[in-house]
Amino acid sequence: MPIGTTKLRDGRCIPNLAFGSGSALRGKDAYESVAAALRTGFRHIDTAQLYHNEDSVGMAIKEWLDGGLGYESRGSEKHVIGNSPTFGLSSNKREDLWVTTKYGGGDQGP
Repeated sequence: MPIGTTKLRDGRCIPNLAFGSGSALRGKDAYESVAAALRTGFRHIDTAQLYHNEDSVGMAIKEWLDGGLGYESRGSEKHVIGNSPTFGLSSNKREDLWVTTKYGGGDQGP
């Protein structure tokens, strides 16, 4: 069953289902999970300052945009998955990805 979208007033459509980087991933390295979500077709990533994993979420998104998510890590080794001749040649575009977040009010400074 396909996941629907919601049309916004500006005409763009946001996927109704997002991959969440919190809950079980809160305070943990979320790279592998977010990378897997992007490889399998998720185009909406939900995150929050409170989850304390912004760096790993951002790295997975950056590598997806750069076309570098053709591998998965197992310990200190990386294993290529698939053998696509277009590996590393990204057709992924930032405008095709939704990133939603919540501001936790922290780090406001003095």
